[in-house]
Amino acid sequence: MNRRFLLIPLILLSTGCMPRLCSYAPGEQDSGASRLSDLPFQPSPPSDQLYRFIHLRNPWLQEGPARRIADGIKLESESHKVDARLVAAVISVESSFNTRAVSPTGAKGLGQFISSTAKDMGITDPFDPDQGVRATARYVSWLLKSWQGHPRRLEMAIVSYSAGIGTLKKQQQNNQSFNEEQKQYLERVLKMYKAIDGKG
Repeated sequence: MNRRFLLIPLILLSTGCMPRLCSYAPGEQDSGASRLSDLPFQPSPPSDQLYRFIHLRNPWLQEGPARRIADGIKLESESHKVDARLVAAVISVESSFNTRAVSPTGAKGLGQFISSTAKDMGITDPFDPDQGVRATARYVSWLLKSWQGHPRRLEMAIVSYSAGIGTLKKQQQNNQSFNEEQKQYLERVLKMYKAIDGKG
């Protein structure tokens, strides 16, 4: 996760009070990025399907921990009413399911949260897979709600995870399209999403 990320106060998460976001930037519609919103989002896939994807992305992860992550993604995604494929795709791009992953900027764990954000998300151990999955599902769900009504809601949520929702809001205000780094991140998540169903 890019550290230009806007921290989310816990009160927003606990009350459901979301900040008002700026309107759609017309120029983004022709940005060239694939439309995540064109994907037919479906109920969560079976845990075995998620496990196979996790093993494919990180064959060094033992079966027990991999199945624990798969079960957690399914459970937390259903709890937060978000597509499990989306949560798995984000984690895949962020950490390749390496629970001990640490970025050069100090982001840690499956969802690659920095310390201050991890605290806001209720994470006490950044390397705990259960907490990492829960926080990722919770944050993805929050982003989707934040962009509710936007014609490219899913794309905006995904790019916000990487670039930060504050950055995306500023780009919207300035009528700017996704930059190249943001497009590449979006395409990587989209590719992982499709790969879960064997379409990547």
